[in-house]
Amino acid sequence: MEKTARKKRWVWALAFFFLGLSPAWFFLRKTSDSFPEEESKPAEYFSLIILPDTQYYSKSYPWIFKNQTEWIVRNQKKEQIVFVSHLGDITDSREVEREWQNARAALDLLEGVVPYGLCSGNHDNPVFFNQYFSFQRFQKQFWWGGHCQKASQNNYQYFSGGGMAFVILHLEYDPDQAVLDWADQILKENSEKRAIVTSHYILDYGGLRSRVGQRIFEALKDNLNLFLMLAGHIHSEAHRTDIVGGRPIHQLLADYQNLENGGNGWLRILRFFPSEDKIRVKTYSPYIDKFETDSNSQFELDYLMKS
Repeated sequence: MEKTARKKRWVWALAFFFLGLSPAWFFLRKTSDSFPEEESKPAEYFSLIILPDTQYYSKSYPWIFKNQTEWIVRNQKKEQIVFVSHLGDITDSREVEREWQNARAALDLLEGVVPYGLCSGNHDNPVFFNQYFSFQRFQKQFWWGGHCQKASQNNYQYFSGGGMAFVILHLEYDPDQAVLDWADQILKENSEKRAIVTSHYILDYGGLRSRVGQRIFEALKDNLNLFLMLAGHIHSEAHRTDIVGGRPIHQLLADYQNLENGGNGWLRILRFFPSEDKIRVKTYSPYIDKFETDSNSQFELDYLMKS
């Protein structure tokens, strides 16, 4: 079909030549008019991908970790993926460097394709975290925001989607008051951006907030731009919404490490639909190519985006 189409274009070009028109005019016109409506049409949605605890993939199933990031790369345009957030516990054994090499090999696939951020879980050795994912590695990236003090395990990034600007913070497991004060400052300095906070341990079973999560929530909840908090650590799924000052703060828990093969590749897809003021959450495994559709795995969140 491609050869037939090319032949037809040459026939038309010769016709234009004998009519005294330049064939180049035809080709230039055809090129400049290619799919103008499709290129200018805004995306119906954009996506944020969540990688729950990958510790057992790094330890025993590195090909599943790679399968996740390979899927993200292949589907970045189709899913309009604008950012990837890791929930912590990147690795399992604090002293085994090979696990960090496996994690780095999987996450390296995202380089130059989509921005991403990581927080440090209770299983993650901060020495290796700062060796394999140091702030020096990211600080030349346009989407990198910065880090706290002289280490990398508390950091923030920028991304945009649907004509909106976002800031996302990644906080270590059980951050101390100095880190929380820093996080509060970053949210205030970026008050014009919509804010997300990822930290390893925020929610407990049934959607109850953990002691650690309560400290984070209380320290940051008064920032008017904060609307979403993401967490792992607890082997479960849950979500809750608190109304603070008339606005919702959604909190989501996802961790699948206790399932077959250290989690069977399950990840979260958060699709933002600005025209509908909805965030649609889906749980999908590219490793087994299935969706989970129970009410804790697939649900909608209301979030005002049109104004």
